[in-house]
Amino acid sequence: MKKIILTFSLIICFVLPLLALDEAEKEKAKKEFQDLKAAFEEEISYPPYSEYTFTDRYWDSDSGREIIAMGKKALPFIIQEISYGKSWYCAAAQRITGVKMRGPRPEDLAEQWLRWWEENKEGISYE
Repeated sequence: MKKIILTFSLIICFVLPLLALDEAEKEKAKKEFQDLKAAFEEEISYPPYSEYTFTDRYWDSDSGREIIAMGKKALPFIIQEISYGKSWYCAAAQRITGVKMRGPRPEDLAEQWLRWWEENKEGISYE
């Protein structure tokens, strides 16, 4: 019985704070992404970005580069944007992961990224 109590105490003292830290890191990444996304969407609404035919050029904007620089911790939020129909976020996912998807339509790429995410999301770190 003492072993069970000791084990439970260790879990409460050491494991729970680590779980909270992970959630804190997720919230920090979410806020950073949301701030950058707002700047990004405003930035790409003006020339020269608003005039580009290929939306992957959006990611050459200042705020686009900052989102890419977030690395893998931005992926959950990028995938969410893709799920909302914002297929231009597929280029950001590719730049971060190095994974290349192919398809004739933006919808094809979006479907592939959503499938990829379901298969790989457990390995994403927020650090």
